[in-house]
Amino acid sequence: TLFKERRAVLWTLVATNGVITLLVGIVGFLAVRRLLRPVHVLTRHVSRGVSGPLPPVPESQLEPERSEFGLLFRHYNAMVRAWNEREALTARIAEEERLASLGRLASGMAHEINNPLSVILGFAQAMVRRLKPEDPMHAPLCSIERETLRCRTLVQDLLTFSRDRKGGLQVEDPVRVLNGALSLV
Repeated sequence: TLFKERRAVLWTLVATNGVITLLVGIVGFLAVRRLLRPVHVLTRHVSRGVSGPLPPVPESQLEPERSEFGLLFRHYNAMVRAWNEREALTARIAEEERLASLGRLASGMAHEINNPLSVILGFAQAMVRRLKPEDPMHAPLCSIERETLRCRTLVQDLLTFSRDRKGGLQVEDPVRVLNGALSLV
């Protein structure tokens, strides 16, 4: 009977220890899972930033401010705002640099094109003034004068179009300017 009693106590101890171990394991698993939830939230948001702009952690997912994760999330959100502002500023600076390059190019082209246009226009106007309207060269020279003036206007419009929109002049019909410039080519 002592053996039977010992065996019953042993099986009771083993079963009790097994149940207690299982319960402690489940509680430990749930506690660790609860503790790691903020890490998963942060990991998910950082992973989204790989393919695009970094998203901040929404207010609904923030931990209390006094907790370590709450502080970490708030610092992460501040970093995300600073990063996104930096990216927007970089894009704006790149666009402004592109427009400045376009302005320099247009300015140089206008100078290089206006010099020969001035010579052609001056020659055509001088010849038109000397010739009589019935002269066979009068009509072609008037046409040269008119087209040279048109080219000069188009070059000036292109130069005006390429200037800074905030400080410079604006062309009322940019499509006309660009089409006119392309017609010169």
